Amino acid sequence: MILTVNIGNSHITFGCMEKDRAVFLERVSTNLKKTDLEYAVDIYNAFRLHGVDVTVPEGGIISSVVPQLTAILQASVARVFSFTPMIVRAADTHMLKIAIDDPKELGSNLVVNAVAVREEYGAPAVIIDMGTATVIGIIDNEGTFLGTAILPGLQSSVDALSGGTAQLPPISPEKAVTALGRSTVECMNGGVVYGNAGMIDAIITRMTDELRELEGDAFREPVIVATGKYSSVPAPFLRHPVIVDEFLSLKGLTLIYYGEKEAAK
Repeated sequence: MILTVNIGNSHITFGCMEKDRAVFLERVSTNLKKTDLEYAVDIYNAFRLHGVDVTVPEGGIISSVVPQLTAILQASVARVFSFTPMIVRAADTHMLKIAIDDPKELGSNLVVNAVAVREEYGAPAVIIDMGTATVIGIIDNEGTFLGTAILPGLQSSVDALSGGTAQLPPISPEKAVTALGRSTVECMNGGVVYGNAGMIDAIITRMTDELRELEGDAFREPVIVATGKYSSVPAPFLRHPVIVDEFLSLKGLTLIYYGEKEAAK
């Protein structure tokens, strides 16, 4: 059993993984002002809440897109457990071939998700991570990471609307029921959710077309997998078939943890 931590811009997801089975998953808000002790308390309390002894995990691993918090969370984990967690770095991992100009620019969360998708769902694949930003990546037939597109996330879109206008209130995006809104909240929710789904569909189509050109006669339709805090909101409205897997990042972290340990032997 290991501890997995995924540090995002809005939330930090951590969980306890037993091989490919999630024992639990929890999220806390990302807060640059919190100390390593405060995050340690969050982790410790989550383990107590789920009835898991903190002496059980054998190790841990962290993926982070917030550099300011990477060392803080590493110290937090070391306070609670008897180990210092591994840090995922795109340029250093042996678990994924990366065909972009500078692998150091690739977020470790994308590496983690790609490793999990390749193992569980196969390749080629389109991988959608819906958080503060919606990030869409693709791996080819061989499981090589080819590139990404980044667009505003659901909540970021709402925040831009309410923050840049005088009469639009802040809302929390929910599964849309109509594109013909009859109240301000309905209008915003429908526009943001259906609009986000439409953008994702368009990018999937373009990525698939580019993959078809690259693969030629070897082309196969990619599987599409979505994850992240907001993944379940627009997913039902995509015209492409999509698998939603909320544990994807934790599965990828687990695979990388054991893979890197094996490679180090």
